[in-house]
Amino acid sequence: MYGYTISYSNKKLSSTRAQAITSCGTATNVYAEVTVIYRVEGVAKTKTATGTGRVATSAVADVGNGTISAISSYHKAWVSDQGLKKLRNR
Repeated sequence: MYGYTISYSNKKLSSTRAQAITSCGTATNVYAEVTVIYRVEGVAKTKTATGTGRVATSAVADVGNGTISAISSYHKAWVSDQGLKKLRNR
């Protein structure tokens, strides 16, 4: 695509919190999703958090007293390119 940049990231904020961020200055809508795998008292669990916004958004998963062992994220941005709305996934 021409004329826009989609920025996206995910990171572990602490042993109990993880975040996904999506931004695009020319987007009409953006979406961020973060999924974490964590353990509580030796039992593996998953948790997903989502966020939407106009040009930027974040999603934060907080697992309370668990310990995050892995994170993954999914990102989308809808942009208008010469009058046509297009969806881009990352």
